[in-house]
Amino acid sequence: MDQNLITLALLAVAGTTGAIMGLRLFQQKPSPVFMAVLHAVFVIAGLFSLANILAGGTGGNPLPAIALSLYVLAAVGGFMLMSSRFTETWPKRWVIAGHGSLAALGTTLVAIYALG
Repeated sequence: MDQNLITLALLAVAGTTGAIMGLRLFQQKPSPVFMAVLHAVFVIAGLFSLANILAGGTGGNPLPAIALSLYVLAAVGGFMLMSSRFTETWPKRWVIAGHGSLAALGTTLVAIYALG
């Protein structure tokens, strides 16, 4: 299978689990820890795969690099969300929405690159 599609699949699974957790947080329901771990594992695998694509060259296409930059910004929100578990506070809705939006935009760019 093509590396681009593998990357897209990994990030799509990460996005699905993230969306489920985000919806639960908006309803002020805690997400199971295993779901957060699963989300993190797929995100990390997807980002390593994306970095591998960048290392191999993208033929001048900037989309993977922009996507990686968006994921780095989304990671800041992810750390804020994870820290709320340890402080036992509900995260701010803008953090949930910002984290998800940045990641969704990054995944959209990966999809355009992989399928285009």
